[in-house]
Amino acid sequence: MTTLESIVLSYLANAIWQVPLLFVVGWITARVLRPLGPGAEHQAWVGVLLLQASCPRFPRFPGAPLAHSSISSAVRSTTARRMSRS
Repeated sequence: MTTLESIVLSYLANAIWQVPLLFVVGWITARVLRPLGPGAEHQAWVGVLLLQASCPRFPRFPGAPLAHSSISSAVRSTTARRMSRS
């Protein structure tokens, strides 16, 4: 697996749980800020959108193995078996 594939897979794995969580936090924040007017709600949603785009790039637990490591090893072993059969 190339470095680019690892980065994309890690981003997608993190986005699966981070984007919905940030949406819920943004919704609650917008509801709390509603009395302040639409400008405050808009700023909250823009902040949530920026976080949803940038947060999946960074792993939550720096010492933990990447989510794609088991997938990567499974793909390598499957590819090796197929190559040996040929």
